[in-house]
Amino acid sequence: TPLTLILSPVESVLQGDYDKEIDKKFFENLQRNAIRLLKHINNLLDFSKIEAGQMNMKIQEIDIVTFIRNYIVSVHSAAESKGITMNFASMNSSIQLLIDVEKLDKIIMNLFSNSLKFTDRGGFITVTVRDNDENCYIEFEDSGIGIPSNKLESVFDRFSQVETGSTRKYEGTGIGLALVKEFVELHRGTIYAESRFIDDSPENHGTVFTVSFPKGKDHFENNENVQFIESTELE
Repeated sequence: TPLTLILSPVESVLQGDYDKEIDKKFFENLQRNAIRLLKHINNLLDFSKIEAGQMNMKIQEIDIVTFIRNYIVSVHSAAESKGITMNFASMNSSIQLLIDVEKLDKIIMNLFSNSLKFTDRGGFITVTVRDNDENCYIEFEDSGIGIPSNKLESVFDRFSQVETGSTRKYEGTGIGLALVKEFVELHRGTIYAESRFIDDSPENHGTVFTVSFPKGKDHFENNENVQFIESTELE
């Protein structure tokens, strides 16, 4: 789709069929779809690296509570423009975690993007962080349309898309959640989903994705692709 949306207007201009003025908006649309295409290509390259066992990890210690709180601030305007309420809760003011920040960023970005896409105006997204001695848990709950029960097990499969009933109007590549699962498992973590589909539960629908990361560093031992780096200050 993004490649078509780049090529079609360019071809129209070259053939002399484009009847609109070529202005800044024209090039902004081309740029937007080029960025989308670049994102898809990078995701596929990440899959290739993982399959080849060549995905390097740069591990540093961060405060996951601060990281998530800052991320919510960055996406708050996008949620607000859709009339979606953002909530954040943490059982502790600070939770230290050893993690690859770049991959964590992609995990959080994809989960937020998924919730924003499927949650309608007036809905909510709530992120909760909690931990125990062994693991840190991040829960993404939304009041979106949900996932049909017969699709729930395949939601993390590559190129799998929910194409039933109310969800047909939503586009996607079917690789975002699959990549999230791969990145979580590189950290020896887990992710699972619980959902109430709108067609089955019209008054109380939504989805909860729960990500868990092990604490400490023992799970990174004997992994030649792991490099420990100095922590950088989170802005």
